[in-house]
Amino acid sequence: MPHPPSLELDWTYNEESSSALGPDTWAESYPACGGQSQSPITLPAIHKAMQDAGSALGQGLHLNGLCTRYKAAVNSHTWKVTDFAKCNDGGPPSITYQGEEYTMLQFHWHAPSEHSVAGKFYDAETHFVHQKVGSTGTDDLLVIGVLLAANSHTDNAFLADYWPHFDNAKHDISAGINPYATFFPDQGNTSYYAYSGSLTTPPCDETVQWIVLTTPVPMSYNQLSVYKAAVAALPQTFESLTNNRPIQDLHDRTLSVVSDIGYTYAEESTFAPGPDTWAESYPACGGQSQSPITLPAIHKAMQDAGSALGQGLHLNGLCTRYKAAVNSHTWKVTDFAKCNDGGPPSITYQGEEYTMLQFHWHAPSEHSVAGKFYDAETHFVHQKVGSTGTDDLLVIGVLLAASSHTDNAFLADFWPHFDNAKHDISAGINPYATFFPDQGNTSYYAYSGSLTTPPCDETVQWIVLTTPVPMSYNQLSVYKAAVAALPQTFESLTNNRPIQDLHDRTLSVVSDIGYTYAEESTFAPGPDTWAESYPACGGQSQSPITLPAIHKAMQDAGSALGQGLHLNGLCTRYKAAVNSHTWKVTDFAKCNDGGPPSITYQGEEYTMLQFHWHAPSEHSVAGKFYDAETHFVHQKVGSTGTDDLLVIGVLLAANSHTDNAFLADFWPHFDNAKHDISAGINPYATFFPDQGNTSYYAYSGSLTTPPCDETVQWIVLTTPVPMSYNQLSVYKAALAALPQTFESLTNNRPIQDLNDRKIQIISDASSPTI
Repeated sequence: MPHPPSLELDWTYNEESSSALGPDTWAESYPACGGQSQSPITLPAIHKAMQDAGSALGQGLHLNGLCTRYKAAVNSHTWKVTDFAKCNDGGPPSITYQGEEYTMLQFHWHAPSEHSVAGKFYDAETHFVHQKVGSTGTDDLLVIGVLLAANSHTDNAFLADYWPHFDNAKHDISAGINPYATFFPDQGNTSYYAYSGSLTTPPCDETVQWIVLTTPVPMSYNQLSVYKAAVAALPQTFESLTNNRPIQDLHDRTLSVVSDIGYTYAEESTFAPGPDTWAESYPACGGQSQSPITLPAIHKAMQDAGSALGQGLHLNGLCTRYKAAVNSHTWKVTDFAKCNDGGPPSITYQGEEYTMLQFHWHAPSEHSVAGKFYDAETHFVHQKVGSTGTDDLLVIGVLLAASSHTDNAFLADFWPHFDNAKHDISAGINPYATFFPDQGNTSYYAYSGSLTTPPCDETVQWIVLTTPVPMSYNQLSVYKAAVAALPQTFESLTNNRPIQDLHDRTLSVVSDIGYTYAEESTFAPGPDTWAESYPACGGQSQSPITLPAIHKAMQDAGSALGQGLHLNGLCTRYKAAVNSHTWKVTDFAKCNDGGPPSITYQGEEYTMLQFHWHAPSEHSVAGKFYDAETHFVHQKVGSTGTDDLLVIGVLLAANSHTDNAFLADFWPHFDNAKHDISAGINPYATFFPDQGNTSYYAYSGSLTTPPCDETVQWIVLTTPVPMSYNQLSVYKAALAALPQTFESLTNNRPIQDLNDRKIQIISDASSPTI
């Protein structure tokens, strides 16, 4: 290869050159080239999600004035566009970076690229050299590197404006010089590498702030060939045929990848703060009321208890358009539109109205239940009417379990469409009815917390439904694949924030149960505190009480009670009800000749409403509790609500392997359904001892469950009735599965004080008052 015209040059790109210093020996003549902060360097590979994340860099790029003249310079090793002229309104392009203004001096090329990415060199690299306003020489430089990939037969339009003209002459360009808009990817709003380095040619002064854009720019194969041919003819490159300095050591410098993502879910990320350090950039993330938290495990009975939450959910207007948004860490359904009759869904909660803003997903779930994470979690974000920003938010969390090959129908409406575009949904958006378990009438956890993503503002009332919702395995896989491609989650492959401490906050489990039989319950008031919610429970005439022991002779003496018991009509249908704390036989039907059983007592007629059980017994006899107790609830004819009740209590003793025949008619059937009984319901004859002609205790008292109204005339038969051990076991097993009894395993209220009341013992022998 012929030597180009002789020049007095003391450095070259060729290591083996005999006429000038090669890159490894530049430092002999230019000491700075041996420094600890030299350029170029190897840049780390980043995920495409990070490459596409964007940044605010472009916001600092200013065209100032449009320059329409330049010099197409050719120096000893490259082409250079410099000497900008004919600039209106302020001169050459510039950039504001970290509060300082830098003016563009020139731009030039290297081939291959000087910086490598994980060891890979691009075909070329453009350097846009800027200098801080007021500085001179090589001080305070900022160089923006743009990597070039020759991957097309179509010329890059920006390069095409300059490629034919490198002749060391001035040239005009009518459109003006504006690489920020016409060459930089996404007009400079791309993620970028940033580090402190040096000039990549002697004198190698370490005065450069480097910015290398993560997204390469295309050029044509021909443009690359033309440039490389030019390099082959230049004095410092005719031997090497390249003009890229070898890679330099990073040493102890910090290399940053800067993007709009701001934070990431990966703890060890080199690109952005992970969850443990979010608070350094977003102070609220270090607060004392952060979310998510660990929720306590609850019994299935509590999970199934229900609540009044669904009564506050309002569809208002049916919205049939939405935006299927994709942000840096999740999918989001937002921008509800085409809403008739009042706008998006809303909820009334604790007297305030909240409008749904959007809903989105996390996987795995953000909240855990006793340390268990669900496969995913949906957050329905609402805001109090009239509030703005992040103030007064209410977020309803719905846990998702991938447990089926059948798609969740609600999710299926949205899953294919996350493309940042608007979509129509003919059926409208109604998660309350079509996604929430039991249309929102489920028990739920409630606590005050925060956003689970920066800025982590502690302005959120959290509601997390206790009942998870199914999704298909495929739906979960599709969502997780999407998360793996997003800027804030491509490293972690998850988008759930780690669990935060509860600190001194109160966490409630809200349900319809209202009260429980367990004193230490965290879910509802126990018996000692019923009066806080139900004031009558603190009255002076409460039930049950301790009944006095009586002699067997008195017990056997009999009474005229049975003479007041009337079958009226025989009822052959009933409902085998299961409520929150017991089994109940109610809703008597198919009754002939006058309706349900009744009793005439002290001249008044009382109709039987229902009967139910407690175990152990509620009343005790001289401190002894029986195995169970049946309550036959009657009400005075013409009365309503809880007024004028008469309850006959029958004590039960499990003392046999033989089933009680009356109980056996009902025991298998408690399923909240209607059942027929051919013999009819006649406890007076088939269950009461001596058909009710037994002595009994009588006193004025109350309901033994809230609201504890003191409107009950109590009759407790003195003679217990046998039941089998198995019947008792079956009933107690049922209690273990009911919302108000799964903790206590019992449903008998503690004994109440008699206060100044009197207990009568009624018998045919005598009726003492105690």
